[in-house]
Amino acid sequence: MKNPIPPFLFAVLLLAAAVLACNLPGRLAKDVLPQSKDENPPLAAGADSHPQVNVPPGQGNQSGSAGNSGSAGDPGAPPAPLNTCTQWYVTGLWKVTQKNNYHPTFQISQTGTELVGTVFLTGAEAKAQDFSSNIASGTGSVQGNVFSFTVTWPERVSDGVVVSGTYTGLVSENSINSKDWTGIGHAECVKYKLPAP
Repeated sequence: MKNPIPPFLFAVLLLAAAVLACNLPGRLAKDVLPQSKDENPPLAAGADSHPQVNVPPGQGNQSGSAGNSGSAGDPGAPPAPLNTCTQWYVTGLWKVTQKNNYHPTFQISQTGTELVGTVFLTGAEAKAQDFSSNIASGTGSVQGNVFSFTVTWPERVSDGVVVSGTYTGLVSENSINSKDWTGIGHAECVKYKLPAP
């Protein structure tokens, strides 16, 4: 049986399919995903009016950019400005290094902007703080790129006192930073502000 599509035409169609497949991820956040009116309330006077695009966790561009190509009409044009991430997703394991040389590990679960998690210290670090256990609990939130996570440590052995502390920082691609500590883990942008056309 003879192939009904000439080989040259088949090669052109295959190439076109490959080009479309390569361009789809960059176009997905910008052109394909619907916007919900509930997730983008009306702006106050003077607020930025750039559109927002939501991307489900696991499908976003981790750098906070949904593309950086030149103008479609002018290949020599400078690259379009990067999209700004307006909401980060931080579920997962975070290795924290504090300036006081403690190294807790956060196991965080995020639903919407709310965080819950478990915090682990090494046995030596828990003992140095007189904690009855090396496992603590935490709750908090991520609002845009602002991370806030309050850890309630186990009671101290010597006096039974329970202490808590809040970790605040700014989320960026795969890190959370503050002046007193740094967290390394997986952060993913799930909501973008697109550049002006």
